[in-house]
Amino acid sequence: MQGQFLRIANPGIADPTALTILGVGNTREAHVAGTIGMFASGSKLAAGLLLRNNLSPTIVMGNLRMTYGIEPITSGGQGFRQVMVKYGGTDINGKSKSSTEKLGYTLEWGTADWNDLTMAPREYVANAIDGTLLQGLSLDQVEIGLVDNIRAKAGWTQVYIPTFTMEDGKNEDIHRFFQELNLRFLHFGHADLLKRKLLPKLVPNESKTRIYKHGVLVAVLDYPSVWDYNLGDELSLDESRNASEWTVKHAISKALAHADAGALALVIKMTATADNKAELVETTLTADYLKDRYDTATVDARRAQWQQAFKSVAGENGVASSGLTGVDSHLENKGMKPFQVPANWLSVLEEMQVPTENQVLKDSHNAGENFTEPSADMVKVLDETWALLESFEMTRGKEKPPVKGFVQLMVGGSQKLGEYRKIDGVGTVLIHNDIGATSTMLRTTMLEELVHHITGAGDMSRDLQDFLFRLVVVMAF
Repeated sequence: MQGQFLRIANPGIADPTALTILGVGNTREAHVAGTIGMFASGSKLAAGLLLRNNLSPTIVMGNLRMTYGIEPITSGGQGFRQVMVKYGGTDINGKSKSSTEKLGYTLEWGTADWNDLTMAPREYVANAIDGTLLQGLSLDQVEIGLVDNIRAKAGWTQVYIPTFTMEDGKNEDIHRFFQELNLRFLHFGHADLLKRKLLPKLVPNESKTRIYKHGVLVAVLDYPSVWDYNLGDELSLDESRNASEWTVKHAISKALAHADAGALALVIKMTATADNKAELVETTLTADYLKDRYDTATVDARRAQWQQAFKSVAGENGVASSGLTGVDSHLENKGMKPFQVPANWLSVLEEMQVPTENQVLKDSHNAGENFTEPSADMVKVLDETWALLESFEMTRGKEKPPVKGFVQLMVGGSQKLGEYRKIDGVGTVLIHNDIGATSTMLRTTMLEELVHHITGAGDMSRDLQDFLFRLVVVMAF
């Protein structure tokens, strides 16, 4: 039996004002885990979407029936279709109600965003889930099915969406929605996954990525991924319960940043197996989001998970590598096993203190680096630059560090000119011996490394930028 209506029902009686007045809703301020309602406009927009497609929904709340329709109106010489509701039966207080109410919106509202017919039944199913959770009831009590008749049910809210129209016959979108219900909502076919953020691919070998929020499908990305994702409140939705690709990727990054070693290992393995050629959602994520630097409370635990994940995939001597031939051969000559990953993941792995080419090659012995006594020009420029910083009270109470020269061959097409790090436990400014005497490059490099010494900040950090901005200001004014 195909059924004349798609019936969506849950225990409890909805307030009619939440279905007719914009902004009225119970979910947003309740803060109940697992609910998704936010804007208190979805049920109104859903009714308009159905009406634009010649489907007139009926909502039955206990013994009160609301049937939606339209009435043509004119404003400024332009025609519109105003939404109206016809009531019949008795309300929650047993009072008879038989009237027609014109609502404060038209079918023209929502045409830009609410343009996929399946968004309407999705809205009503999400409302049924929210309504059930708000009452502390089990989601097993939500009922969804195809029926032939509209009937009242005491103590229940029921939405009836026609599956046929007089003009076009069977509506394929509504039937397709019902057939795909278990993929659109984890609650009805994959309830065991509701607590997980990283999901096994729900459609094997699908070259798309399914994105859920609290179990409700809110986006499908048109390229493959290692995981499908079920995100929480970190994912923001627009008023049509959809999420942009940017907000999805930001939330995915946060989920991966806090994932366990097993889940991370699969991502690292898959991105490496693809030789960085096949685009996966995970290979397009922004490194800064994956690092989640603002969550300092969990950084040690997260680093432990990332380190365990990488070791399980790359082995005991594995080193995360960019894949540059010269770098990989150098690592191999030192008994290391290069493990190629995308550039964004290389940056994140370094942040998580996983062995990477940059860290390994930084070691003076592995990189063929030799220290020398500083030249007279290095000492002169160190003294002059430090005196400048002292004159503007910008040393923050730090002592002037020593300086050394170093010799290092180019690595991977890149030549390091300077660095600040500890040598035998002492913070030291290192200057490459090839930098010309008293040249602008020598002064620039010296200043940069002294700022690292004073601030303790890394390259490209906001702390480093702020210090230099302040220095310019105090020098100028």
